[in-house]
Amino acid sequence: GTPEWGKYPDSPANSDVIPADLPQMFDSAWVCLSSSDPCIVRPEAKRWLTMVLTKTNDGRCLGAAITAQRFFARLDQPPLFQTNIQNTYELLLGNARRNIVYYHVQQWTPDISSSTNFQFGQDLSSTINHIRQGLAGERTQIPTIAIAPRASGAAATMGHAVTPYALTDRGNGRFIIDVYDNADPGKTGNFLEINTQMNEWIYTHNLAISGDWSGTKDTIVAIPNDLFKAPGSRLICPWCSDTSRQIDFAGIGSFYISDAQNKKTGMVNGEILREIPGIMASPTFAGPTTPSEPVYQLPSNNDYILHIRGNDLQASDIQPSSLIQYSLNHVAEVSNIVVSPATDDTVQIAPDSSTISYHANSKRELTLRLMGTYQSIGYTIEIIGADVAANQSIELRTEDGRLAFSEANANGGIYDVRIIRDAPQGTSSLILRSVAIAGGDTQYIDYGAWNGGGAVTFSTDKNSDGLIDVSEQRYSQTYQIYVPLGTR
Repeated sequence: GTPEWGKYPDSPANSDVIPADLPQMFDSAWVCLSSSDPCIVRPEAKRWLTMVLTKTNDGRCLGAAITAQRFFARLDQPPLFQTNIQNTYELLLGNARRNIVYYHVQQWTPDISSSTNFQFGQDLSSTINHIRQGLAGERTQIPTIAIAPRASGAAATMGHAVTPYALTDRGNGRFIIDVYDNADPGKTGNFLEINTQMNEWIYTHNLAISGDWSGTKDTIVAIPNDLFKAPGSRLICPWCSDTSRQIDFAGIGSFYISDAQNKKTGMVNGEILREIPGIMASPTFAGPTTPSEPVYQLPSNNDYILHIRGNDLQASDIQPSSLIQYSLNHVAEVSNIVVSPATDDTVQIAPDSSTISYHANSKRELTLRLMGTYQSIGYTIEIIGADVAANQSIELRTEDGRLAFSEANANGGIYDVRIIRDAPQGTSSLILRSVAIAGGDTQYIDYGAWNGGGAVTFSTDKNSDGLIDVSEQRYSQTYQIYVPLGTR
């Protein structure tokens, strides 16, 4: 049987994996700015950690399934997590939750996402063979089953993970797989039925969700558990490859990627398309009630157009979304993208994450963010409240320690700037508030020459003709607090 072991607690996961855990998950050279102690965490690593923990707050089913399987396989022992116990069912979840999240967040790494991408779409006879071999061998070989259902009442990007413990051959290509569902702890009666002749599956469950789930070979995968690494066994990080880059989209609407031949990969009309050679779109798994966007792996040497559309939304569906790209030593991000049914925006991010170009089909006020390491110093640079009118474009780029924000193809506006500098001596920040930029202009900030104190060089190229017209020193600004006067 399977351990009677329960759900992850409902409280946020924000402290379940902390920066100090990252050198156990990835090579410390990609986590820390230098080899000296203490580790000063790179901004790329900090941003990834914040992102995955935010996603984990929506659900932790994959981490719970991996943890349950590790207990079942006796790879982990309950006394390691809680003293004076011997059995899994005695374990208090509060003592194992960090372990659950440690495994759960690994799905947003190239190691896991590339494996799940390759297996999606295989004939279900191959999936059955993988599960059968795992159950017939050592417990350590039992895979985790992840499903991305397309049933009525379930979002197109829903993802859930369960642990198999028995397989029955019913003949004529029909198989029953009994599973432990970590969203239904201590219960039996949850099972998958797979038809290898039709390449279809259905999940019958006891969850408090109406209807069974079903799908095809494109929506189920058996993930080898040995892909997930225990602390001390390192994974490849999304920002440490010179051959690939990773894109994560969070929010509502459809996100997809197109190439020069207008081939598409991503969510189009509620289905995942995989038309572009070399791009992987791997579903992620948060829980049985939580939509979860795919994670994308792209070649590092090709240009693509990123599309954010709201055509499949209802009139009441208006929420902010965000888009992040990780590449070698750098991260580019656009947030506060308020997606509505009318949204049809495009984004181009340079393969090395040095440039963001955003074209909006309606008025927006965006936050653009570039992060990375320059001369062994970590920098996070934000343009907050960047104005872009309908059918216009803005651009943010960085090169050799200089930031350029361009409204050359826009009407201009008002924005704030924040620079965060991480160095062995400590972290410092600079804020410029209510910066005005005229339509057609480009403004520059020499952040690489800023030493963490004093002023920064700020320049304006009027009409973006390549000539600096105004250059000045600007100091960090803070909000002034006004205290009302009173009389006795």
